[in-house]
Amino acid sequence: MSKWRETVTVTVYVYNLTVSRQVHRFHQVDLEKHPIKRISRHERYPLLAKAVYLGCERAVDDLLEAGESVNERILDGSTPLMIAVDKGHVTIVQKLLKMGADMRLTQNNGMNVFMIAVSKNDDKTFSLLWNHFSKNDSWIFNQENSDGHTILIIAVERGFVEYAKFFCGLSVVKVDHQTKEGRSALMLAAMRSQPEIVKCLLERGASVLLEDKVGSTVLCIALVQKQPEIIEMLLETLNKKDRDMYVKKRIELLYRPRLCSNFEVTYFYKKILFRVLLAIKQYLTNGTELLFKYKIFFALIKCIEMNQGDPEILWQAFHLSACLMYNSVANNSYVLKDMAELYAESKGQNFSLKIMTCSHYKNNSDVRDAALLCPSKLAALDVTQVDNG
Repeated sequence: MSKWRETVTVTVYVYNLTVSRQVHRFHQVDLEKHPIKRISRHERYPLLAKAVYLGCERAVDDLLEAGESVNERILDGSTPLMIAVDKGHVTIVQKLLKMGADMRLTQNNGMNVFMIAVSKNDDKTFSLLWNHFSKNDSWIFNQENSDGHTILIIAVERGFVEYAKFFCGLSVVKVDHQTKEGRSALMLAAMRSQPEIVKCLLERGASVLLEDKVGSTVLCIALVQKQPEIIEMLLETLNKKDRDMYVKKRIELLYRPRLCSNFEVTYFYKKILFRVLLAIKQYLTNGTELLFKYKIFFALIKCIEMNQGDPEILWQAFHLSACLMYNSVANNSYVLKDMAELYAESKGQNFSLKIMTCSHYKNNSDVRDAALLCPSKLAALDVTQVDNG
């Protein structure tokens, strides 16, 4: 088969078999309208792939009739069917499926034709693929791309509610699959503020306790983003044992961070974990009792000791300690006796004094003031201010 040459225009050779000979025909295509011009002249692209990319239905017919392989790949692993789905050439998709194009193949990045159709939110193309799909190959709905995303996660991440519901309804689809970052479809739905998808996933049995690689759960995400509707749905699925375990693990993360980079750990403390611990006190019915049960201040002091070189972590940790020590009732702040005693038992005031007298922070009034917050609350504690629960 002759080589194609790239001059001022792209020439697509189309082969038409006759009884005695091959007849060469070609179609001229304007380069400005088709980015295929950026392909290096040294790269070899199958003729069928070029014709499909350009949407030349006549060329596709002739090439298929001439015996061109319907599954021949280009450099990124794409087949003609994948290219047609990506470009939205519905008629060409029909032609390729009729000729037996393999829907099980994937690009080099792991994307299959269903993933491509869903990512494009292309209902027509998806319906065509589904109607030609063999149910024996349903395993492809759990295939991962190079980011560890399945088709359900792709749908959820893009906020495509109907696709998410559709895949939740397929028993073969694994709803608790996690990406390389450890995120599940439920976590991504919460991140995208999609209560309808969250509800659908919970009804399918998606786990609320799954953790990503730094230790965040879907409830952490909802609490930090202050999404009351999603928080309520998530808490309804947690029994007493699960709530206990959730709080216990969050506290343990203060002094046993996951094996991530220092940046990821400190970001997790500042932007997620400290906020989650405060939200536990605010949103969980027995949140304060659970924080006390698992000795929150002992864990916080360990966290402060481990990160005493980071002023922002110190500032936030001391502020969190102060916030956990009291309840606001009407216009008064009531110091919680049990929490105040726990802070004293953890030697928190000793460490506060150490930070306040540390030469490293002698010019940092924010950290010094934050370190003074908890001791000042202990000093102000008297019988009239104590909430004995």
